Amino acid sequence: MFDRRVRQTIDVLGRAHQRVALFSVRFAASCCGSPGLTAMAHPNGPTVVDLVRRSKLIEPDELESALADCRQSHDGELPAEGPAVLQYLLQAGLLTSWQCEQFAAGKAKGFFLSKYKLLAHIGSGGMSSVYLAEHQLMRQRRAVKVLPRRLVEEATYLTRFYREAEAIAKLDHPNIVRAYDVDHDGDLHYLVMEYVPGENLQALVKRNGPVDFSDCARFTLAACDALEYAHQSGVVHRDIKPSNLLLDKAGVVKLLDLGLARFSDENADASLTNADQGAVMGTADYLAPEQAIDSHAAGPPADLYGLGCTLYFLLTGHAPFTEGSVTQRILNHQNRMPPEIQQDRPDCPRALSDICWRMIQKKPQDRYPSAAAAGQALRDWLRGEANPSEIPAAAPPQVTGAVGSIPQPAEPQTSPTHAASAGDSAVSSVRNERRVRLRSGKRMLRVSWFAAGLVLVLLLLAMWMKTTSGPAEKKDGGAPPAKQRRRPNERRTPSNAQTTVFPSPRVTGTKRLG
Repeated sequence: MFDRRVRQTIDVLGRAHQRVALFSVRFAASCCGSPGLTAMAHPNGPTVVDLVRRSKLIEPDELESALADCRQSHDGELPAEGPAVLQYLLQAGLLTSWQCEQFAAGKAKGFFLSKYKLLAHIGSGGMSSVYLAEHQLMRQRRAVKVLPRRLVEEATYLTRFYREAEAIAKLDHPNIVRAYDVDHDGDLHYLVMEYVPGENLQALVKRNGPVDFSDCARFTLAACDALEYAHQSGVVHRDIKPSNLLLDKAGVVKLLDLGLARFSDENADASLTNADQGAVMGTADYLAPEQAIDSHAAGPPADLYGLGCTLYFLLTGHAPFTEGSVTQRILNHQNRMPPEIQQDRPDCPRALSDICWRMIQKKPQDRYPSAAAAGQALRDWLRGEANPSEIPAAAPPQVTGAVGSIPQPAEPQTSPTHAASAGDSAVSSVRNERRVRLRSGKRMLRVSWFAAGLVLVLLLLAMWMKTTSGPAEKKDGGAPPAKQRRRPNERRTPSNAQTTVFPSPRVTGTKRLG
């Protein structure tokens, strides 16, 4: 009962006070003996003050002034409970919720990384943890990605970490998170990146469900522009998925996490290739068929496939394949097309679902020739569906055919203006096998009926020609004489009798019917 009320309280509170409330609830739960918390007792008031002093997070004069105010509000005595002291410093704006949690766990170190002060823990992945940090002199907030100490001894992880820094450093685009610095503090290696307040598309869909059609197209278009720029710069992301696309407060989508990026320079990637021989790189729910077979040879089409699966996720609220183990889902990406988008959203525009369908074709050559071509198709669709002022401008420069220095299959010369119409015609020919068979069967049925009708017409024409031309032919092959002698008992035809004329290709003149 208590836990349910806690969750309801947190949901009602606004974002501005969510961290404060969360911290307060955790300490209230600890006082009530809530299960699931650490068995270690929280430090008392004096111990918390000592931890804060040793951390050097707060200037001494500022800390003493805050403690004096805290004593005054508690009848001249410092609260004996550590959570009460931390709560006061939190409300005074001197500590963050995450810092208070560290002090409550008895920690006084780990709040600084070189010239950056750590403020909050943003998230963790398989290879790193990301923190919100503030530059101590410039007071600018940054996202700092830290490689865990346990992975530093692994040469592959450390090399890939610095390769990610190199990849981001090469890319300067409004739809790609920027990198500012890479360094190490002792055995802690970290990457300093642009901090983007907002949430990733995975969290957005989890919170709100499937996205509006126009927003789906806009988000995917922004990612196309980012990928086109990266591909031209010789970088393949290899891990495109909703959680790696960040939506900021202004509605701008930014691509992040280039930890699995591949460069067009194969020699530079050789060490990682040898170390990870046979390993599948990427995320199973968004993994291109060719990338599952050979992750090290994956090119721009693999990124386009992952982005198509991301668009499918935005439209339906789930990944293309949701059932089975990881291995089964990877096999499904190899051999099957997912259920049609209209099964989840019957009102989805066919033109938009066709764009998604082409992006997730099994063969790379059946997808769009480049991220620019896919982006153009989305841009053209938005021109017919959305306010033109809301359509993002194309990210220069755009190319068709070969992208950057990464080899691409040869493509016919197609102007970007006609990319969408060419894509629409190609979509109908690369739909799933079931549709192809169905359409082929209908086409063959129409041809069969046409052929049968043609044969029937020819037979009727031949019969008619035979009946009309046969009696008029004479043994000598000549035409009948102008005057004919009447047979005996033959009645004379009146002069005003009507004459019926049947044209015949073999008989000239007219034939009288007696």
